[in-house]
Amino acid sequence: MIAAGVPIHVMTTPRDGNRLELHAGDPNFPLPGIPGGRLRVVWPDYQGGHSPMLSYARYAWGGGVLIVLLGFAVAAVRRDERGNLT
Repeated sequence: MIAAGVPIHVMTTPRDGNRLELHAGDPNFPLPGIPGGRLRVVWPDYQGGHSPMLSYARYAWGGGVLIVLLGFAVAAVRRDERGNLT
């Protein structure tokens, strides 16, 4: 362990030469004993990552849930309005 409470960022990219990157530290939260307070590590030959189809499926399910919740909210408001008018 080199520090506690320091932000860590890991990302993958399709660019050649920078397939996987790890960033530790931040200008607001520098790493002690590291020049510049940031550590950047790059792996050029990383194989893997995530499938875009999983992201699309997550968005589709999330959108579907939001539509269903919105439908329930509209139905509840209409029901309440009908009850108050009579």
